[in-house]
Amino acid sequence: MPHALAQAVELVTTVLTVAGMGYFLAAILAARVFLLKRRTKLAPFAPGVTILKSLKGLDPGMIDAFRSHCRQNYAGDYELLFGVSSLADPAAAAVEQLQHEFPERMIRLIECPARLGTNGKVSTLIQLAPHARHDKERTFIDAAFGVLGLETALSVVSDVMVGSGLLDWAGVAQVMSVRPARIAGLAGH
Repeated sequence: MPHALAQAVELVTTVLTVAGMGYFLAAILAARVFLLKRRTKLAPFAPGVTILKSLKGLDPGMIDAFRSHCRQNYAGDYELLFGVSSLADPAAAAVEQLQHEFPERMIRLIECPARLGTNGKVSTLIQLAPHARHDKERTFIDAAFGVLGLETALSVVSDVMVGSGLLDWAGVAQVMSVRPARIAGLAGH
């Protein structure tokens, strides 16, 4: 009887060992298949991009930094929008030089004369945003969330309209909420 028990234990352990080796080989094969699938390249994703640059005056090395934007290795189409508060700003000449050096790039210089709020850089970016070509050339489903510039609208309205006394806060609510809802035909507004 002890001999039969020993043979049964030997048989069970042999079966378990062979099963473990089979599992090990199956795991190695599955890992190899996974790694091979991971190496296959995905379809290239390179949507059009607009780079907004707010400028004021010249900085050392600024033109070289602009050149690096033009030389970047990006598979998709991109454009550079440079905003200045006045075309007499010395930075405007640097952008014009860049346009001549890189005629194959979409480089635009846009005058942004309005002072919207207290931060000049943000004011220029707000004025540049509507000129961004790539945000406008997308289908609805692919477009960016929200309304371009809406995230800064309240602070600009607060600084410009309320700060200067043109509107009180009730007027802000009317202009930014009640009236647009009425125009859109939303019931109960």
